[in-house]
Amino acid sequence: MAETAKILSPEKTVLIPDLNAKCAMAEMIDAEGLKELQAKHPYAKTVCYVNSTASVKAECDACCTSSNAVRVVAGMDSDEIIFAPDKYLAAHVEKELKKQGISKKIIPWNGFCPTHLRIIPNYLRDLKIKYPSAKIITHPECTPDANRFSDAVLSTSAMVKFVKETSSDTIIVGTETGIIHKFKKEAPEKKYIPATDLAICPNMKVITPQKVFEALRDMKHRVEIPPEIAKKASRAIFEMMKFS
Repeated sequence: MAETAKILSPEKTVLIPDLNAKCAMAEMIDAEGLKELQAKHPYAKTVCYVNSTASVKAECDACCTSSNAVRVVAGMDSDEIIFAPDKYLAAHVEKELKKQGISKKIIPWNGFCPTHLRIIPNYLRDLKIKYPSAKIITHPECTPDANRFSDAVLSTSAMVKFVKETSSDTIIVGTETGIIHKFKKEAPEKKYIPATDLAICPNMKVITPQKVFEALRDMKHRVEIPPEIAKKASRAIFEMMKFS
């Protein structure tokens, strides 16, 4: 995400407070591996998650977020789409496209979010038994088996909208538990139950106020991207923005 910020604002300074704050899913793919898959499907267009690395974006036709992934894939002028790196978001996109009567062959990269993988169907089932009137919300990065227990499979931004508008006073949350802080600010009168306390992203949690302060004080860990990669990656980002 820091690389994306730098690509969009190359004249500005972008800092990473901790170099270990990387996305485990993004680390599951590299540009060379993606190019090998593309060679097997020469007529396919490639869409990658926005939190992929700049070098991966540079090999893609468009990138996407969890909120616009369906729109971006639907808008690609190809019946074959390589979707990277999250195979579960790819499955969600394919399912949603079928609901709309759109037929596209989705070729997923075999990647996933380790945090969302910890949200298993049994947890959701047991919580629903314990709180029968609660609404279950899950993220598209969860497995299809987990999402089958969900009342709504939503992007992060859509989840915030849902908790503010739902009439339910109890919500079972199937995503990274840090979002509950935001929910409590937006709709403090409701009760939020994490699908599991294991759904914590350790990479996100390495960022602390102290490290943000030190990065700003010392202007350290600057993000720099080779111009040729930034130029190619920007095309995928701007293509995504057409569908936002």
